[in-house]
Amino acid sequence: MEKCEIYPVQNEDLDEIYTLCNVCLGKNYISKNELINFPTQPYIALKAVYQNQLAGIAVGRKIAWKDFKTILHEHLAETEINLNLNDNKIVGWRKHLCVYPLMRNKGIGKMLSVRLHQSFIHENITPVFSFIWDYPGNIMANMLSGMGYKTLGKIAYFWKHESLQKSYECPICGCPCICNAKLMMYEKK
Repeated sequence: MEKCEIYPVQNEDLDEIYTLCNVCLGKNYISKNELINFPTQPYIALKAVYQNQLAGIAVGRKIAWKDFKTILHEHLAETEINLNLNDNKIVGWRKHLCVYPLMRNKGIGKMLSVRLHQSFIHENITPVFSFIWDYPGNIMANMLSGMGYKTLGKIAYFWKHESLQKSYECPICGCPCICNAKLMMYEKK
């Protein structure tokens, strides 16, 4: 593989990243209002450049456990996940990973995933959570498992309400999105 470089996302990258997200995650999945926050805290946003062009991005967010629990409890019963964390503890949330379809199978997604993971670990932020698409052929589950992530559960129709609210089109099933998700977690041992 030719050399792929990973850089922090800058403001001048946002138009290109918006196009990438519309292609990979579904039209309007990420709003321009959300996108403008990527180069700032509490986000960790990385871009991959391959052959002098944007190939992909990985975006994570540092979030207080009490705020992440609110997101979890919208989808899971409170008793299903009991981690005994202080409400003010900062945890990691792997929000987005996308690589242009023609740039896939070159290790770019794995490079971005590893670098995002390392960014959380470097800042001593654990646990780290990830909601991933649960469909046959999604290699993300195997990649995260190889990095030490464990599956905590599955969530039916995870993006359905949001897809209707934001009117975005899932690249797999359209609108409303009826895809299921897996919740995965990495916890430093």
